[in-house]
Amino acid sequence: MPTFSIVTVVLNDRTGLEYTAQSLAKQTFTDFEWIVIDGASLEDQRPEQEKLNPRPSVLISERDQGIYDAMNKGWRRATGEWILFLNAGDALCSDRTLEDVASKIDGTHARWAFGMVRNVDADGNVFGIQNASPFNRMGHALGNTTVPHQATFMRLSLLDELNGFRLDFDTAADQELIYRAARLGPPDELVWPISDFRVGGRGMQVSPLQVVTLMRRARDENDDRYRGSRLADGLLTAGLYVSKAAKPALARLQR
Repeated sequence: MPTFSIVTVVLNDRTGLEYTAQSLAKQTFTDFEWIVIDGASLEDQRPEQEKLNPRPSVLISERDQGIYDAMNKGWRRATGEWILFLNAGDALCSDRTLEDVASKIDGTHARWAFGMVRNVDADGNVFGIQNASPFNRMGHALGNTTVPHQATFMRLSLLDELNGFRLDFDTAADQELIYRAARLGPPDELVWPISDFRVGGRGMQVSPLQVVTLMRRARDENDDRYRGSRLADGLLTAGLYVSKAAKPALARLQR
């Protein structure tokens, strides 16, 4: 069993996939497998296993129901202890990233962990940091903060217990999964950048308002209220709608 399974989903972005591959090829820690799920890209963009370095242990090219369906296909074929979803065009921040993470989470009792993400432009210039540390479970449950899945490691056993991403949560499926994980136990916080997140490339923009709306639905399903009060929860959610309405979308689901 490898320590890590890196799951990469891609659609018509061979250049982005090769960029991600280059990041993995430079890792000083090599006890990982790479799983590539391609959503039936056009022929000239379709990944070829023998031309990628490192060579994926699994490469599937077929139609799917979107990014989270593809990510579910990926982790369900994984054999590693820890799963990381690093999509095409994203990259690990340094050559030692997996080595540093492995040394931190080795022997830990936590079932999931997360670190920071650097936002980079098309030229690779860093212009911001996504940081959800220190983690506040209710702040995340409200949709006020998000935990970037590109820097989140989950044990395969936890993903299996939670049955992965729920497709009915649309663009907030990653946050809903993390919400359910947090209800089972706190994360191990890795307080350094894990991955570079290419903003402005292929993919969808995620509206902060949509995250607040969908996370409220997640709380409703679990009867999980701020301070245990439906009224307090509703008032705080309304305040978040107002504050988020003026902010532009940032997080991109790259595919």
